[in-house]
Amino acid sequence: MLKSDASSRTTVLMIGDFPPPVTGAAKNNQIVADLMEDKFHVIRLNTSSTSSALNRSLGYHAIRIVRNARAALGIAWSCITSRQRCTVYHVPNAGYGSIYTVAFVFISYLLRVRCVLHHRSFRYIDRPTRSMRWVQRMMRSTGLHVFLSDGMKQAFAAAYGGDVESLVVSNAAYIDVTMGHQRQPNGKLVLGHLSNLCREKGIFDVIETFRHLRAFRQDVRLHIGGPAMNRDVESELTKLQQEFGEAVTVAGRIQPEEKNRFYEQIDLFLFPTRYAVEAQPNVVFEALASGCPVAAFDRGCIREMIGCESLLVAADAEYAQDVATWIDQISNSHQLSERSSQALSHCALQQAAGKAQLQQVLERF
Repeated sequence: MLKSDASSRTTVLMIGDFPPPVTGAAKNNQIVADLMEDKFHVIRLNTSSTSSALNRSLGYHAIRIVRNARAALGIAWSCITSRQRCTVYHVPNAGYGSIYTVAFVFISYLLRVRCVLHHRSFRYIDRPTRSMRWVQRMMRSTGLHVFLSDGMKQAFAAAYGGDVESLVVSNAAYIDVTMGHQRQPNGKLVLGHLSNLCREKGIFDVIETFRHLRAFRQDVRLHIGGPAMNRDVESELTKLQQEFGEAVTVAGRIQPEEKNRFYEQIDLFLFPTRYAVEAQPNVVFEALASGCPVAAFDRGCIREMIGCESLLVAADAEYAQDVATWIDQISNSHQLSERSSQALSHCALQQAAGKAQLQQVLERF
């Protein structure tokens, strides 16, 4: 795509997390910013801390306060001094961080600048907040809401009203792994989990599921990727490897160039997330794109992400028991191969739709 004349391009003030650290939200922001630079003049206002968002220490919050204050000043300065049309693009914060979102939207409202909110959290949808109601009121004149799925859009409208312009862009638009191949299991069943390894993201449920299966199936293997977020996780992984030896692989942090290989080594992907802000996790789309069916809790947009090839577990169910039973039922080579093929087809359709949705949103800036 040829870049437009710099003197005529809209300036997009993009406020949010950018790597490092690498999180799903930060990675998606980086991809969106890179795509937008073909069409707009993009100013990246980075609000990320130097540690994972799952590790919310005093230092984490101090850095966030400083960076969000700078971002607020950056919006005001750029919008007042720029000779080009400006658009503010922001991924809303949840919890106490919502005060930052209120500030960014308020500045946009005062300056009558287009504001695009790209929602990536279900926390303030599942539990409506006063701060998001304030945001919704200010967004009515010049705002655009972008949601991850139709279900998310409908849930937000039910909580806050739907009288604001809104569109949907699936995270499938940002899949950065190579489309995989149909699995042909050869007698060994390999389960996989890739995330920041912590209780909220489901590592202990993954381990329990593996133990359930190993009780009556010696051909099951477990491949784990991602950094351990605390000592409890490190200790549990060490014990697991000591108990099961080569049947358990703990790969540690997976670099972007290593993700294709990680997914190629597994047959089924486990994602029992309990994370409060979980919405549409990239790793689920990546697993499907690689040809791996997924077993995940019914949280956020996950119900709309997976198809009949995968397993959706009720949020209040016993994940390990339900998933172990499901895996035992589908573990013959024919069923796994068929479900792998369905995962590839299902994800390819979502990826094409997501890219078309993204272009539609960019046209509204």
